[in-house]
Amino acid sequence: MTIAARPCLLGVVSVVLVGTTPTRADEPSDLLVRVGAWIPRLEGQVGLDAAEPTIRLGADLDLDGIETSLNGEFELRRPDRWRLLVSGFDFSATDRGTAGRTLPFGSLDLAPSDAYVTTLDFTSVATEVSWTARAPYDRAAGTNLHIDPLVGVRLIDIDHRLTDVAAGTTDTGRGEWGVLYGGLEVNAEWHPADQLGALRSLRLDGRVAVGVAVGGDGGEALQIGAGIAVDLSAPLHLYFGYRLLELDVKHGGYEFDAGLQGLFLAGAIDF
Repeated sequence: MTIAARPCLLGVVSVVLVGTTPTRADEPSDLLVRVGAWIPRLEGQVGLDAAEPTIRLGADLDLDGIETSLNGEFELRRPDRWRLLVSGFDFSATDRGTAGRTLPFGSLDLAPSDAYVTTLDFTSVATEVSWTARAPYDRAAGTNLHIDPLVGVRLIDIDHRLTDVAAGTTDTGRGEWGVLYGGLEVNAEWHPADQLGALRSLRLDGRVAVGVAVGGDGGEALQIGAGIAVDLSAPLHLYFGYRLLELDVKHGGYEFDAGLQGLFLAGAIDF
């Protein structure tokens, strides 16, 4: 199933802290460092030297358990003008079990009840630029709404190993891609007229981005998310939300039609 055949994903309103462009000129700094825990679930299908990806990462290989991945981000920004973001994460999932049906994977041909061990490593870094194109509602105090186009490059490395325990043989599907993507952010921010304790503002930042993968046999990508950011009077930001990265890519005989999606929790400090 391709990304284009997943209309349910396109209906999600994307709201993430990544790409926040401050709406006030008195922000204390233009440099933000954010460290978060992404807690995604791996879902989709893969194949190696097959006509199409038929091995289900969840139902067949039990790789759809919730995993925690460290996500780091460095953001250089100019209030109300532009933002440069560099981010990255490293995800890994491992499982051992017995095949519930015949599973062809490259040189392997697991039969029902054959024991297996499998590991999938997924590493990615991205660089992105966005700028404020429209500010249809912008007030020094109160509610602000900005619309920001974005463009970026994401590098992806996937390494997927499957071992037939009884035979002692392993085959590996791997690929490296560069994704050129573009999209849109919608940033809504509320500043209380009077200081509410440590609260400085609340922000809802929305994004959706689609891209084309180059390298190997190419493919496509989709990025969306949802969340809320709380800015405190100290140079501290807290964030709670959701992120999704969906790929339909191929490299040689390995095809990855799957993605990561789950909660994202983070803290950030202005410098």
